[in-house]
Amino acid sequence: MFLEELSWMPDCLLARFRGKKDLRNHVFLWKDKTVMSFDLPPRWFRIYLMENGYVNRISLTMLLSLFLVFLQLALASCGGGGFAGGRDIAFSTLDKGVFCYYALEITGGVNSPPIFKVVVDRQGWDELREFMYPPEYVKEIPPAPSFDPSKELAIAAFQGVKPTGGYSIEIVSLKKEDGKVTVGLNIIEPLPKDMVTQAFTSPYHIVSVSRDDLESRGETDFLFVDNTGHHLATITVDVK
Repeated sequence: MFLEELSWMPDCLLARFRGKKDLRNHVFLWKDKTVMSFDLPPRWFRIYLMENGYVNRISLTMLLSLFLVFLQLALASCGGGGFAGGRDIAFSTLDKGVFCYYALEITGGVNSPPIFKVVVDRQGWDELREFMYPPEYVKEIPPAPSFDPSKELAIAAFQGVKPTGGYSIEIVSLKKEDGKVTVGLNIIEPLPKDMVTQAFTSPYHIVSVSRDDLESRGETDFLFVDNTGHHLATITVDVK
C-alpha cells in the first residue's frame, strides 16, 4: 500500500529514519515540517525501503503498530497502563539477576511458568534462600541481602527457566486498594529475530516493603499482574 493510496494521509507525508533498519529517533515529515517525533523500539515496525532511505511503502503491520503505540500512550496517560489503581507503596530491591539455581531442579524443561512468593517471617526467608540456592547444587551460598522480617516483607518474582537470554522480569509497582496489594510486573521476552545469548536463564527480582508502609494486618491478598493487565497469580499471606 503506497502512501499516496492512503486517503487519510497527505501524499507528501514521508517517513525517514536514521540508522540501517533502525527506527529509533525517526521523524514524520509533512511539507518539510516535522509533525511528529518519538523514540520507539524498531521491532514494532515492518517497513519497505527505497535506496534513498525514504519510506514509500508501509505495511499493515506498521499501521497497526502505530495504532497500538498511541493506544498504549493514551492508557499510560490515564494512570499506568495495565496496572490497577490504588495507593502506591514504596519498595526497594533486595536481589535481581538473570540466573537462579532453583532452575537446576525444574523437571519440566525450559519455558517453565513463573513462580511468585511473599515472605512474612524468618522461616519464609530461609525457605526462599534455600529455594534459590539448593544445597545439593550450591556449596557456597552468597551472603544474603539485609532483610528484617520483623519490619519488612519480601516479594519475589521468578520468570521461570528460559532457553536463551533476552528474558527479564521486574517488579515495577506496588499498589494497595480495598485491602489487596497489586504487584505490577514488567515481563520481557525476546522476539525470534533478536540476538540473544545461547544459554539457559532464569530471571528473578526480589523486593522488600516496610510493614508500616504496607499498613496491613491479617490475611492479605497479593495479586501479581503483568504490564498488559493479565492476572498471573494471587498469593494470600497472614501479615502479623
